[in-house]
Amino acid sequence: LADAVADATEGSDTPIAACLMGGERTEAPERTLTGAGIPCYVEPSRAVRAVDTLARHGRFRDRPYEPPATFGDVDRERAREIIARGAERGNGSLGVESIALLDAYGIPTPAGGLAESPEAAAELAASIGEPVVMKVVSPEATHKSDFGGVEIGVDPADAAATFETLADRLAEHRPDASLTGVRVEERLDTDRGVETIAGVSRDPGFGPLVLFGLGGVFVEVMEDTSLRIAPVSEREARTMTEEITAAPLLRGARGREPSDLDAVVETICRLGQLAAEFPAIEELDVNPLIALPDGAVAADLRLRVDPAKLD
Repeated sequence: LADAVADATEGSDTPIAACLMGGERTEAPERTLTGAGIPCYVEPSRAVRAVDTLARHGRFRDRPYEPPATFGDVDRERAREIIARGAERGNGSLGVESIALLDAYGIPTPAGGLAESPEAAAELAASIGEPVVMKVVSPEATHKSDFGGVEIGVDPADAAATFETLADRLAEHRPDASLTGVRVEERLDTDRGVETIAGVSRDPGFGPLVLFGLGGVFVEVMEDTSLRIAPVSEREARTMTEEITAAPLLRGARGREPSDLDAVVETICRLGQLAAEFPAIEELDVNPLIALPDGAVAADLRLRVDPAKLD
């Protein structure tokens, strides 16, 4: 039977997988089949999975090619300066204080700035002129919400006192942590949007990767994400928004307004370009990226750079 199968498939373009169950009796037939380029498996499910993988590879190989999206309205020099500041730090880590990196690449961020004192926080809040969001900034404090490092809806008159409160919470949570300052920014209407995550990381084998998925405080629990090699085309970025389990939320599930997917897709593409153009970026997370009905806004940032790769 093995000889007949090998002869019948000679010169054929149709993929064939064999399943041989019989112990020692199958050793000689397996050698015949594998010699003819036909893989052998000990159970049908493995053979079917192998053929399915081959089929998916074929669909991937035959898909139409679209060049990566490229944006000319980026400020590479400004981005390089911000990344260099991160490289100067001992651990190469930056937080929301480096959010101007996103501005340099055309990614919208909330209006605001970094306050290094209570007085500066009060001035920033007054310039915004409405209740603000205040976030403690420290390289040792990655998950700020875990210890109350974020205050939402702060009246400008209370900004100075809130600065002190956030500094005290950081000291209590991590006595060894250094306080860079407090980010004071406009409050976004997050109830109208969906909290997503978009980011990049650098894999030793594949190089820069771009990620998109469900964001917020549960991102590490749900792990609802999609990955592509950066830079990405608009088609690839749009497919990423469709692949995640939470995609119906973006399309307006249960009567919600649909998110502005064009803005989300553009953000993914811009992050892919940023990662490709700056090899020093080891990891960059925008969490959350608020997907609103009329745009997408990067509300927070975590950045890690490799000083050895800074040009």
